[in-house]
Amino acid sequence: MQVSFSTMEKVVGSFILLIFFLFVGSAILVGQGQKWFKRHVSYFSIYKEGYNLAPGAKVRLLRTDIGEVTEIELTENNRVRVTFRVLEDYASRIRLDSKAAIESPTIIGDEYVNILLGSKNAALIPPGGEIPSKEQKKLSDYLEELDLEHKLLLVDEILDHIEIITDRLDDPDGGLFGTLNEVKRITGGVADGKGSLGRIIRKDELYNQIMAELKAVDGILAKIRKAADHTAGATGTVEAEMPVVLGRIQDILGQLQKISRQLEKAMQDVPEISQEARQGMRDVNEILDSVKKNFLIRGNLPPQPAPESHGVQVRG
Repeated sequence: MQVSFSTMEKVVGSFILLIFFLFVGSAILVGQGQKWFKRHVSYFSIYKEGYNLAPGAKVRLLRTDIGEVTEIELTENNRVRVTFRVLEDYASRIRLDSKAAIESPTIIGDEYVNILLGSKNAALIPPGGEIPSKEQKKLSDYLEELDLEHKLLLVDEILDHIEIITDRLDDPDGGLFGTLNEVKRITGGVADGKGSLGRIIRKDELYNQIMAELKAVDGILAKIRKAADHTAGATGTVEAEMPVVLGRIQDILGQLQKISRQLEKAMQDVPEISQEARQGMRDVNEILDSVKKNFLIRGNLPPQPAPESHGVQVRG
């Protein structure tokens, strides 16, 4: 049996199919944006209280949304069990030393669970396991950390010191005003011509004398500069003539070295000459002794002088 549809029925059916496909496509797009089709891993944490946390609250890691809270319930020992799920892609970063802290936004927004990273060497927490919790700090905890009472005592002490200082400043006979009065008295005396400084300032004679002394000092300095210039000129002349003088000295030293070498050679020949002279003298003495012994000459030789004799008295 064939069923025939009218044109109106076909148009209505086509419209319904179009709406269905649009709904399915929108659901798929929304699901992808909400990550409905990605796998999640569940964990839980135990807290002392709920801190206004509600199901559907965000779960964040490094300020990035990675999941949401699925269930909040009370345990038998009056604790709050918070169950949440995170994307499976981030489960490998949740370690045994990780922490799950409930944090509040700065101004607006709802509380959320913040996962604090652990060390890379720690073991992974298995799916469905417990992540150690970190309790949220209260205002009293922050005040205790700041030690506000001690700081207020320090502020009171500082205010007391400031009050003492202002009282001393207000005292006309105190240190500051006393010093200012003394400075005023000294400057007034100088202006009136009192004291050495006042007399110098008020009298032109001392000023003229000082200026005259300064002019004399200028003259002395001019002479010193002139003498320094002459000294520099003489030094330049000496420096200019120094190479010539050094050349002459070098020539003289060369001649002295030559004479020294000649003397040294002559001194080496002196022992041989003296030895030859001694030998000649011995030969002469032998010849004279031979001549003296000749009978012809011995009789004609003059008598030898008698040796001197000293008596006992002389020797005494």
